[in-house]
Order: sequence, then structure tokens, then C-alpha cells
Amino acid sequence: MYEAKDAIPFADPEIPRLLRRWIIPANVLAAVAATVWIPLRLVYFRDLSGGQTVDYSIDFCVAILMVVNQWPRIVRRRRMGGALAVAGGGWSLAADFAVAFPLFSVLHPILGGRAEYLLLVKLLMFRRVFSIHLLLDELADLHPVLVRLLPLGFIVPLVINLIACGWSALGGGSVGRSPDLVLDYIRAAYWTITTLATVGYGDITAETKGQMIYASLTMLVGIGFFGYVLGNIASLLVRLDAAREAHLEILSRVDSFMRGNAVPGPLRSRVREYYRYVWKSHQGYDVSAILDELPPKLRADVALFLNAEMIEKVPLLKGADRRLLEGLVIELKPRVVVPQEELFCAGDPGDGMYFILRGAIEIVTADGAVLATLGPGSFFGEAALVTARPRNATARAAGYGDVFFLKREAFERVLSHNPGFRQQVNAIAATRTGNTGSPLPPA
Repeated sequence: MYEAKDAIPFADPEIPRLLRRWIIPANVLAAVAATVWIPLRLVYFRDLSGGQTVDYSIDFCVAILMVVNQWPRIVRRRRMGGALAVAGGGWSLAADFAVAFPLFSVLHPILGGRAEYLLLVKLLMFRRVFSIHLLLDELADLHPVLVRLLPLGFIVPLVINLIACGWSALGGGSVGRSPDLVLDYIRAAYWTITTLATVGYGDITAETKGQMIYASLTMLVGIGFFGYVLGNIASLLVRLDAAREAHLEILSRVDSFMRGNAVPGPLRSRVREYYRYVWKSHQGYDVSAILDELPPKLRADVALFLNAEMIEKVPLLKGADRRLLEGLVIELKPRVVVPQEELFCAGDPGDGMYFILRGAIEIVTADGAVLATLGPGSFFGEAALVTARPRNATARAAGYGDVFFLKREAFERVLSHNPGFRQQVNAIAATRTGNTGSPLPPA
């Protein structure tokens, strides 16, 4: 398959940044201009006043652009000590040379109007339209599916224009040509769309041998082209909401599993309620799995952005050094809690501390009395960590919520690099435990 990057090796680090910025849109605009103007010019505007000026402009602009496109190859050749380095292969180089040579401008003074057909060579610029996806890749906020879908909005109309002009040039079939150029073009476009889509209604039919051959080739192109386009559009539209589709698939499998194993109705309802909460709060994404695929710096930056709301609410972290926060958020492990779930019980070893992102956590004594209810931005469990003593209370979820868990080993790593933070945690733990137990010694 043709790759736009083969035709425009714009990513070479030796190419000036400004050139890399404008060369792609320049190629796309030149390809659109040539593909639209040249067929219309040869079929409808042969006698247009000033048309030759546009022809000369396109001829020279395309020539200059093709030279610019070849510049990265010249850079590579010079860098390799004169060795031949042809990016994109012989086909790309030959096509660029054919398009770049201003054949029309050279021969028009000699051949006159017949030289206009030499402009058809410029239609090889059509392949440059595919490079639009490189331009769309630069738009960070654009959905990846739209990056694949939007180029079709350029390619399909250009293909229709090319075939429609060719049909008119062959006589327009059974309806013939119309002196009204607009009506004639609309008829040709109408025939092109119905033929490409292989749903031709028979109101415009081929009469001559040339028209029959042209119509047959158009239908063959339509079978592959429109089939590919429509198939991709359908799959891409489904992928626009891929997360929800994946969530519904998981929910369907879980529901089938519960029905097959005769899980009681109340328990099934609780399981469905959990998945509804996960979808509402996380959109079905496994945040940990996504972050684990990123390098440490990017993982820290993304985690800081995602947890900014929680960090702002945690008094312990307000005004903390960015390096401390980066080290902390990388170590945090997200966890969804369900109603009445016990995160730890009194007497359990202090294996980590928790931060609350959403929901409420109740701190309960051994006899069931609620000592406190903590909300978003609160943290708990640090006392047993700091004093190295068993938990003195039970932590129980009041409802669905999201918490972050910081393991003891990760906690030690964070404190070892931040002595000031160690002192702050020790002070808070001493206050909460009534100054009992010994503070955590320096690691």
C-alpha cells in the first residue's frame, strides 16, 4: 500500500522545522488543486479567459514543490558521502520527476492548445492527498478514528470529480452533453456516484464502445473502492465508542456467567451495580494498565494530571515539591471499593496507607463504633505504617468509591528521598496516635 511518508520524507532531523511544518499542507493543497482544476479545465473550461495563466501557475508551483520534496533525499545523499539513497523507491522518484518537469510550459508555445493535455501528467500529484493523515496526526485533540476517517472526505470527492469529468469527455452517455455546464457536471457526478456504488438506476447509460468500457472499469473500481470505503466507515464509527462496546461485551459475558451458574438475583444486582460504577467513573479503562505502558516521566506527568483533584484536597500534599509528587503518584495503585468492603481490620499489619479519590471510608472500632467518616482528599492507614504497629481500627467503605493504595515498600522509597516529607508524616501520625509508638526511623 502507498505510504505518504515514502513520498514526503519530512521527518528527517536535518530538515528545518519550518519546512517540515508547511511542506505537508503545501503538498495536499497542490494535489487537490491539480486534481480538481486539470480535469475541469480540459473538459469544461478550454475557452476560459485566463485559464492558461492558471495552467502556467500550477505547472511551475508543482515543479518547485517537487524539488522541495526531493531536498531531504539530497541531504541524505550528502550525509552518506555521495552514496545513492533514494527514499520511497524508484516509482516515487520517477513520478516526482514526471510531475516536476514543466512540460506544458515548455511545449505550449510550440503546440498551442494541444499542449494542455500534457497537464494530465500532473494528476500523479493525487497520491499526495494521502499525506493529509500526517497533518492530522499533529492535532493532539483529534480522535484517532477521525484521523483515519477524515482523509476519505478529501479522497472520495476527488475520485468522483476525476471520473465525472472523464464521463463528460466521452459524451455523457445516453443523455448526451448539455450546454448548461453546471447541469452537465451534475449529471456526470450523479452517474459516477451511482456507478461507483454499483446501484446504477439505468436512466443514464453507456452507448458507445468507449463509454461501455469506461463504465465497466468504473464499476470495477467501485466494487473495490466503495466497498473498502463503506466497510471502513462502518468499522471506524463503531470504534468511535470502542470503550463502551468493550464494556458492554464484558458485561454480557459476566451476565452469561452468572446466569449459567445460577448466581442469586441480589448478588447479580450487586455485580451489575459494580460494573455500572466502573463505567461511570472510569469509562471502562484500566488506568494502571495504560500508565504502565508509558515511560516513567510521561507516566508521572499523566498521573499528576489525573490525580490533581485529589492532591489539591490532601493537606499532607499541599505545596509539596513536584519531585515528591511524581515519586508518589507513580507508586500509587488505584482500587475500586464496594459498599461495606473492609480495606483492613483492627490487628492487621500496617502494609500500606490509602488516599481517597471518590466516595467515603468509615473508620470503625473493634466493637463496631464509627470513629470518623473520611471523604475525598483524606488519607488513612499511615499511623500503623509510621509506628510499625498493627492496625488499631477497621477501615470500611460506606459505598462505591475509588482509593489509592501506597505499599510500605513504596512508602519507604518515597520517604528516603524526601526527609522533610518523612518528618511531616511522622508528626501527623504522632498526633493521630496520641504520641504513642516510635516514629519511622530514617531509611
